[in-house]
Amino acid sequence: MVNFGVVFLIFYLFAFKPLSQLMRDRSRKIEKGVKDAKLNAETLEKTKAKYEEALTQARREAQAIFEAGKKEADSKKTLMFEAAQKEAEKIVESTREKLKEEKEKMVAEARQEIVALTLQTTEKLLNKKPDHSYYDEKTIKELAGI
Repeated sequence: MVNFGVVFLIFYLFAFKPLSQLMRDRSRKIEKGVKDAKLNAETLEKTKAKYEEALTQARREAQAIFEAGKKEADSKKTLMFEAAQKEAEKIVESTREKLKEEKEKMVAEARQEIVALTLQTTEKLLNKKPDHSYYDEKTIKELAGI
């Protein structure tokens, strides 16, 4: 029995005690690893939530920028259309004025030709040359009333 006690004591001092310490250290490492894993999982979840929030915010901002750009483009399109319309109106008005001036010029030329033809016809019919200054003024005044 003494042998058993000595073997037990040697076994206890050299095998059991170091193995117990080794097992306690191992348990602590495992617990620490589990705690670290939980902490990392929580950190990951928080980071993921922040990422999702940032992504959502970025999408909102992108949509707002897109909408602002669209409004600006619509506004510019309207302004350009209005400017083009005003320019077209100016061109039409300018063309009308030019046509009116040309019409007046043509009418004046036609009146002068009518006077000249009337005088020629009168000369041929009367076989004499009338006083042109008198007839020109009188005829022009009469034809101006036409």
